[in-house]
Amino acid sequence: MSRSATIKTIYKELDKVNDAIDMKILKGLSYAKEAHQHKFLLSCLTQAKREEELNRSMGFINKFSHMMTSFIL
Repeated sequence: MSRSATIKTIYKELDKVNDAIDMKILKGLSYAKEAHQHKFLLSCLTQAKREEELNRSMGFINKFSHMMTSFIL
């Protein structure tokens, strides 16, 4: 699964957990389990986004270094 697909999946799961939390709040029930799931999904999302940004910047650096090498030669 690509990083962008992973990020989309995490967002969908976050929406589901948020809906479950909302329903439990409306019913006056405890939502501790869902809060832990939400926290875990947010950490996964943060990590996936960080990796995606790193890949983008490394791609730029690799292209830039290749371009500079071709100018030098």
